[in-house]
Amino acid sequence: MAIREAIAAEVRAALGRDGRNAAALAEATGISTSALSRKLKARAPFWTEELLLIADALNADPAAFLAAIPAEVAAA
Repeated sequence: MAIREAIAAEVRAALGRDGRNAAALAEATGISTSALSRKLKARAPFWTEELLLIADALNADPAAFLAAIPAEVAAA
């Protein structure tokens, strides 16, 4: 699993734990729905500012998004 996929998976998990859908998250963060969709599918990277906005909207720890990156991927 690459970095982009690991972060996207953790954001999707946080979104699921919060019980919101992607459209609600897009509205809460100001990220367009099309851009958020690409990012959640790991077709585009998340920017640091976006991860902070998402963490705030979902009451999540932003460090958890990066902690989801497997050690062997992060070291590569």
